Amino acid sequence: MQGAVRRDVGDGDIMSTNTPVQIARPRRPARITYLRVENFRALRKVEFKNLTPLTVLLGPNGSGKSTVFDVFAFLSECFESGLRRAWDRRGRAKELKTRGSDGPLVIEIKYSEQTEGFSDRR
Repeated sequence: MQGAVRRDVGDGDIMSTNTPVQIARPRRPARITYLRVENFRALRKVEFKNLTPLTVLLGPNGSGKSTVFDVFAFLSECFESGLRRAWDRRGRAKELKTRGSDGPLVIEIKYSEQTEGFSDRR
């Protein structure tokens, strides 16, 4: 995109040019393509592969649909206030880990960033 640039040079002088101006395009948000959760509340072991921009979760009450979203709320708290605070605020392992589980709490996310004509997978 081209446009004129107007700059103040000093002492009231103004310089105009017809130099091309780069206008940054807004980046599309990253898109989650894969999610694996183990031993997080009601989710003993779940894996979502090849997630699409519109993903629907169906299941009976108590099957963990809302818990999938709570995974993201927990991660958000971790990034905002740190792992220790988020862990403590949610009742530590007693409340976060699946009851009766021996293994660690695992959250694995893969995402794709799309920028100007190419895709960068993480």
